[in-house]
Amino acid sequence: KNYANFKENIEKLANITFWWETDEAHELHRLFEKVKIYKRDTRVSIKIDDVLKPHLLNQRENFVAYLFENVLVMKSKYSKYLYRLLKTFAYMGEYETSLIVLKDSLQCSEDYSGRYDNFRKYVLDKAMEEINQYTDLEVSYKPIRVGRSIQKIHFTIKPFTGKIQLPPTF
Repeated sequence: KNYANFKENIEKLANITFWWETDEAHELHRLFEKVKIYKRDTRVSIKIDDVLKPHLLNQRENFVAYLFENVLVMKSKYSKYLYRLLKTFAYMGEYETSLIVLKDSLQCSEDYSGRYDNFRKYVLDKAMEEINQYTDLEVSYKPIRVGRSIQKIHFTIKPFTGKIQLPPTF
């Protein structure tokens, strides 16, 4: 049954088509040119369409790489979201964003849309504690005021050089 499901899913993927526009024409391309499932072992050989290949493979610059273990131990979903966001900008050493954009990026519930104190206490401080304790980053933040209200957050991001502390249940 697993083998049949596998073949069915490969077939669905293989049937995905894309229209590709060039200067002289519109071309219809399939995701896979050829798929071969070897009977005697667990190998699969897939040939991707030559036109699509450079756009699908070697896309490291468009993604953030991090160890799954770094986010696995975090209890707060906001810690995970913030870690991924800060990992994206770690090469720069800092990141500054408006409070509204940050709340949206962290997918904060409406519970934290009002007072900054609640957002700081239950989202930011908790996330910073978990990120600094469990990940390969050492981060801090500074709120930036415009008038009397907090409008932006400035993060400082450094690679963590110490030993990562895992919780006892891990």
